[in-house]
Amino acid sequence: MLKCREVNALSNDFLEGYLPFRLRLRVIWHLLFCGKCRLMLRQLRLLLVTLRQRSTSRPDAVQVEHWFEHMKSHHENKKS
Repeated sequence: MLKCREVNALSNDFLEGYLPFRLRLRVIWHLLFCGKCRLMLRQLRLLLVTLRQRSTSRPDAVQVEHWFEHMKSHHENKKS
């Protein structure tokens, strides 16, 4: 059975469908028994979908400042 590190290294190719059939089956077999790797793949899949949907334009300085302020206030609220 593949180890978690191996699944992690293969995860992008697995999600993109680039793995050979037998190796894909080995990844699936590992995922049946490893909840941590299943969670990692779900998160990676969500990240890939989000990146594909994201516009290609760069954010302007005002938008970046707004994000930083939002993250700062969110972080300060968690400390309280």
